[in-house]
Amino acid sequence: MDRLEFYLDIIKNNLEDIKRYKNKISTFLPINYKNYEELQFHSKDTLDAIAFRFTKLQSLLSEKVFKLFIEKTGFDTNEKSFLEILSELERLNIVKREEWIRLREIRNKISHEYPEEIDEIIDNLNKIIENIEIFKKIYKKIKEKYEALK
Repeated sequence: MDRLEFYLDIIKNNLEDIKRYKNKISTFLPINYKNYEELQFHSKDTLDAIAFRFTKLQSLLSEKVFKLFIEKTGFDTNEKSFLEILSELERLNIVKREEWIRLREIRNKISHEYPEEIDEIIDNLNKIIENIEIFKKIYKKIKEKYEALK
């Protein structure tokens, strides 16, 4: 198994974990101020796990998978910035630049939230849950294109 396949398996496992966690809290979705307190009491670990997996997926894709994948397509990544790599991924119809930037912004916000900012925490949790589908689409497209390259 090469490194890209290894990372794709990790992504698949994280997506499955998020699906399981999301199902555990599905009756509370979308999260609002009223049900957030109950979620915090009964499912804080689940909320934390969803946020952690989201962050892990975003980091793994941007730091490892994207570069490895486009190198497999023959794109020279030497001395290329992440934005150039992202542009190539957009050209390959893997991810839209605006979508990725939005995912990055969500990741940054959840990394810097504070307990007293409940409205922002609720908003970010809902954004995480709404945007998980983008990770699924990226994973599926990379997996399909990678299999076709073999």
